[in-house]
Order: sequence, then structure tokens, then C-alpha cells
Amino acid sequence: MTDSVSTSRATLGDFLTRAREARGFTRTDVARHIGCTLGKITGIERGEVRTSIPDLRALLEIYQVTDPQTVADLTELARATRRPSPQLGVPVPPKRGTSEVGGGTRS
Repeated sequence: MTDSVSTSRATLGDFLTRAREARGFTRTDVARHIGCTLGKITGIERGEVRTSIPDLRALLEIYQVTDPQTVADLTELARATRRPSPQLGVPVPPKRGTSEVGGGTRS
């Protein structure tokens, strides 16, 4: 994971942990409420897994985070956690109309 993705996940996870605790919820409460596993909530809070925008919205609703700027900032962090990282050795799929990773047009 690149440093910026790691940092984004950690920052988002820290915020979500603090917000959950401030509302008095356990991770189990939250997992049940949004219909996911405890492991997913734990992974999000620890910065170990990506946070989807729908999951983020559900969490912010539960935690009653409504400030537009805060929601926008957290949404950007969640988007940053989802960016693919070629440095991880994961191939980037070719663009439509190209035959190879990295470009080139079909003959």
C-alpha cells in the first residue's frame, strides 16, 4: 500500500473510531446496523480495508456526522483509499481500445 493510501485509511479509520465511541456504539452494534461483519468495521477502523462511499455514508449517518465540510473531507479520504496502486504489483487493466497495459492501440 502506498504511503498516501495508508495515511488516508488510517486518518479515516481514526475519525470513524472516535465518532463511534462518542456515540457510545460498539463495533458489533455498528456492524449489525449497516448489515456487515464485525471484521469489516474493525478493518475500516484500523485502516486495513478500503471504505466504500456507501459504507462511509451509512457510518456517518449512524454517528450523526452532518457537517458538509467534514462529510466532503471524509468522502475524499474514502476515495483516496480506493485508488489502485501499480506499486503493489497489481496490474492496471488496459484502457478500452488498447491491447496492452500501458497503452498502445489495437491493429
